[in-house]
Amino acid sequence: MKWTTAGENIGESDGVGDDSEAIAPAAVGFTQQMLAEVAPNDGHRRNILSSSFTHVGISVVRDASGTVWMTQDFSD
Repeated sequence: MKWTTAGENIGESDGVGDDSEAIAPAAVGFTQQMLAEVAPNDGHRRNILSSSFTHVGISVVRDASGTVWMTQDFSD
């Protein structure tokens, strides 16, 4: 596959517990915050809603200090 356009969103949370009941809400919260952005600081929102992107990859990890990191990668 060859892509011609791409975008990325990255978010981090405060420390959370080491279970899916804590990690999943942090990831959902990132996306909700990104969708709530308003212009001119709405780059995350524009990436999520862009009709140019037809593929997405999402990764959510919790590091040793409890910080949850989420990356959303987009391409056409």
